[in-house]
Amino acid sequence: MKKISDLATVIAGFSPQAEERREQGEYLVIGGRNIKDGKLITTDADSYVDTIDRGSFRRAVALPGDIIVSTLFGKRKLYLYRQGDPPAVVNSSCAIIRSGTQSGYIASYLRTVEGQREFLHKATEATTQALIPRLSTGDLADIEIPILPFPELERLSDARIETATESELTALKKELESKDSEIAELKAKHEETEKFLQDRIRAL
Repeated sequence: MKKISDLATVIAGFSPQAEERREQGEYLVIGGRNIKDGKLITTDADSYVDTIDRGSFRRAVALPGDIIVSTLFGKRKLYLYRQGDPPAVVNSSCAIIRSGTQSGYIASYLRTVEGQREFLHKATEATTQALIPRLSTGDLADIEIPILPFPELERLSDARIETATESELTALKKELESKDSEIAELKAKHEETEKFLQDRIRAL
């Protein structure tokens, strides 16, 4: 298991001032209400902003591969920002998990039913029970996810699988299937990781 902070950077959302909000603009301001059933939606209550010359704004502009997590209230929501989504900046009711070389692995893990269920459960557990429950960026960064005993995790991401050649897929599938003894051990010690490994074999 590794903390999210070992694999990615957790970035706080941006809070635009009232006079900076627009009915139309360059960037949609994404909040928890824009995440529904793992999809990005727009609502009548949405606001927009133009480019703002502040570091907090630049950091919170959504990039493809960003994992957006709602941080307010008791129930966590999750969205993986994709190429082709409307230009957006993430507001202060959410946080961004932004990773480099492990981005594909984290995203692929969180796309699995078990991965998303476990992650959201841990995020809910870490939420402070204040008047308005909130998940801090520090607590989000401390959440652990399973890491496979595999040298190049990015090779197991959905994006790499989708673009690999047939020979690369065959070789990788054989490599995973040769880990029967490790899978058996994982079943006993790390059920979450074993389920993800089996999911990658099915994807291949």
